[in-house]
Amino acid sequence: MGGGRFTQPRQRRGQKSFQNLLVEMLKENNIEFIHVEESDYDSRFLRCVDLVKEMMGEQR
Repeated sequence: MGGGRFTQPRQRRGQKSFQNLLVEMLKENNIEFIHVEESDYDSRFLRCVDLVKEMMGEQR
């Protein structure tokens, strides 16, 4: 099937577009952020928990 070109499912492309828009808006408004890039959901969630703890002063 197809012409050999890989395309992401529609939802995935939409998520990426939203992420790119969000990053662009944060940068334009000089808002600091951390880009969490872990590959799976559980790892991303745990990374976010750690970041929030750091922000709240509960560093390990």
